[in-house]
Amino acid sequence: MGKENDLTKREKGEIEAYYDQGLTFAKIGRKIGRVWTTISKFVRKKYNENERQNCGRKEKLTARAKRSIVTLATKDNMSFQGIKTTLGLPVHKRTVLRVLPNDKNVKYAKYKKQPILTKERIQKRRDWAREMQTKNEEWF
Repeated sequence: MGKENDLTKREKGEIEAYYDQGLTFAKIGRKIGRVWTTISKFVRKKYNENERQNCGRKEKLTARAKRSIVTLATKDNMSFQGIKTTLGLPVHKRTVLRVLPNDKNVKYAKYKKQPILTKERIQKRRDWAREMQTKNEEWF
């Protein structure tokens, strides 16, 4: 159970000729003295190189939708849910989020969380500001 030597140019040519004639892998293998799996692997590599281009999940967003997302995110400073709703996209908001890091012109920044301003906190801020206005010395 070892790996056989690579196919020679002559063997490759014979395989191509026999394959074009419509012979099965087993018959080609018997004619040139190789195992049919070797023939199968060679043919698969030779004739099906570009077959895997369409593999994987298809993208839900078109290029135009991606450009629209970037435009709304940069110019209008909208949230991801707002962008999704505005454009009427049938995707999750995280899909919209994934578009921005892939764009070279957009730098992602998340707002820092701030405490909710209660009436008490607003009054404390006003008191502090009035106190700082009356100070004569430089405090900064």
